[in-house]
Amino acid sequence: MANPFRDALLRKRIDPEPVLKSVGLSTNTLAKENGFISAQSWYDFAAASADRLDDPCLGYNIGATAGLNTLPNMRVLELPYATLGELLTALVIDVGRFSTLATYLLSTDGTRANLTTQRTFIPASPPAQIDGYFTGFMIRIMRLCTGSKWHPEDLKVQVCNPEAIPVGELPAGSILAKDPRMFLLPCSLDVAAH
Repeated sequence: MANPFRDALLRKRIDPEPVLKSVGLSTNTLAKENGFISAQSWYDFAAASADRLDDPCLGYNIGATAGLNTLPNMRVLELPYATLGELLTALVIDVGRFSTLATYLLSTDGTRANLTTQRTFIPASPPAQIDGYFTGFMIRIMRLCTGSKWHPEDLKVQVCNPEAIPVGELPAGSILAKDPRMFLLPCSLDVAAH
């Protein structure tokens, strides 16, 4: 999950080693195929990478543009043939296959669906880049599933820092800020059915 952030540094010809070192990681750690880093280390590396690149929307941009097969959480989905309902259900059911950092909860009343990500740990600081990453890949796959029926005005996103979402990706009023002191609340996407 950290490698796309490392790759963003490399694309800008920035040596990722000092950024990794600043959060207690190394390129050797990321090179291990079945390697493990703590959730907080990943969150810290994502934030440090965004700072180094001076890109407050780095997490969003990675989630929204990286090759879907490079994102571990996308490997469980049958894209581009999944319906939005299948996609959301697959994420909830299969989250344990790609992450121990969060659980997903899907609720619907027939006209709206709410997908909530609940972290399984308490982050040391507001996880703006990770909220942005989650929002970026969710919007991307919703667009893929809905095609011409995509209505961004029907999507509401709740994140710890709205500045992690690029202006213009969603209509004004669609990105809701949480009280920064309440960043432990789940990242949430609320989607109107069409």
